[in-house]
Amino acid sequence: MKGKINAFVWRLNRPKTVYLLMLTAFVIRAGFGIALGERALPMADQAVFDELARNIADGRGLMVTERLTIPSDDVIPEVRARWDRFEADPEKFPERVRDLRLNALWGVIQPGKPTAFIEPLVPIIFATIYKIFGPGLIAPRIFQSLLDALVVGMLFGIGNIALPKSRAPGIAALIYAFYPFSIMFTGALITQPIYLFLQCASVYLFFRFMREPGWGVAVLFGIAFGLTILTRISIITFAPFFIIALAVWDGEKPKWTPAISALILAGLLLIPWVVRNQTAMGEPLLLPTKGGRNLWEYNNQVFSRERLIEGEYQGTDELYFRFAKNNIDKIKGKQFIKFPEFTDETEIERDRILNNNVRQFIRLNPGIFVKLCFLRFYQFFRVTPTHHPHIFFKLAAWASFGWILPLSIFGGVILWKNWRRLGLIYLLILYNIGIHTLTASGIPHRLPIDPFLILLAAFSLHWIGAKFEEIFYAER
Repeated sequence: MKGKINAFVWRLNRPKTVYLLMLTAFVIRAGFGIALGERALPMADQAVFDELARNIADGRGLMVTERLTIPSDDVIPEVRARWDRFEADPEKFPERVRDLRLNALWGVIQPGKPTAFIEPLVPIIFATIYKIFGPGLIAPRIFQSLLDALVVGMLFGIGNIALPKSRAPGIAALIYAFYPFSIMFTGALITQPIYLFLQCASVYLFFRFMREPGWGVAVLFGIAFGLTILTRISIITFAPFFIIALAVWDGEKPKWTPAISALILAGLLLIPWVVRNQTAMGEPLLLPTKGGRNLWEYNNQVFSRERLIEGEYQGTDELYFRFAKNNIDKIKGKQFIKFPEFTDETEIERDRILNNNVRQFIRLNPGIFVKLCFLRFYQFFRVTPTHHPHIFFKLAAWASFGWILPLSIFGGVILWKNWRRLGLIYLLILYNIGIHTLTASGIPHRLPIDPFLILLAAFSLHWIGAKFEEIFYAER
């Protein structure tokens, strides 16, 4: 038995096996996406990305039309079904009523006008796919399946450099190839799959640069990180942590010139986005205009009238409902809770008003904000999806992240002596936990760091196996 297990783990760390795992991962994910057909998974924002991609492909640019704010048949089935539910009982959808009244998606994005609400790269990628293959859900899913299969190989590569004497890289590649959350998210037209790939590519190329410092790898790293920022602008604040990880690296003295040049290159890739916003929106925006709306949703809106309506809630929805009900009487500055009644304000002005309302709300209710941060911390690490009560989803969640979380914590602890080599991974995990605890949180926000948690969990399995072998086979 011992020999068979050792042989299996050894084979997992062979390049041929990793290539086979990558192929298997692609087949599973692509098969899942094809099997879904044109049905959209029950995840938020897919209709928005579909709409943005269609408009870019048709030459209208980054914008939405009234298809998402006024009932229409010219939308994907998911949105049409949502309109049907709304028209049957508008009272249950107060946000949809507000969007109709304001004629603005999420109360901010005005149809027919250029928007900077969502970062540009993912809509552009989907638009390119639509231009080649036509609008639809299957082609983007296959593309995302390919990217996620490459993550299997990159995770193995990161592990080989960060943990050169361990068999954990092969174990991590095996786990990620069959990881249910990863498989599910590749079937959705949202930011996470592409962002996860680009972030993982940035980390992989950073480790490659530390092992083989040179201009070629540095340029690739700069491009990967720049594209990652164009997928989710907030990651730009992580740039200084690359410098820290470089400075503490356990090895040869780093080559600072190509490393700093790579980060400058990443910044240069943002210029077209800023110029576009100056031309289309009237201001050289770097940050998207979704900040105020998202912060309002995770803070002020928790105590809004529609969120205090008695009903059947599940998971974190029930948790937030109870929290709001128990604390609504303690809230100061209740005028900042209600969504503003916008009239002719621009998208940029609406974002600034919402940001100001959130700042005022937090300033007046610091204790409530701290408690909300604890709720978001829990939401970040929750195992089961809130809106999937079916036993299948619960079992799949516990069979994947349910055991990975404790093992990743254990792996992070026992690997702490290697913090210089693993500094970037530790920093990236802590950074994501911190930023989403303060802002917006949930399983989709955690997904991009799941590969690194899996790597730490894989080392735990390797360590436990070695200890088991040491104890039970030492005297045989």
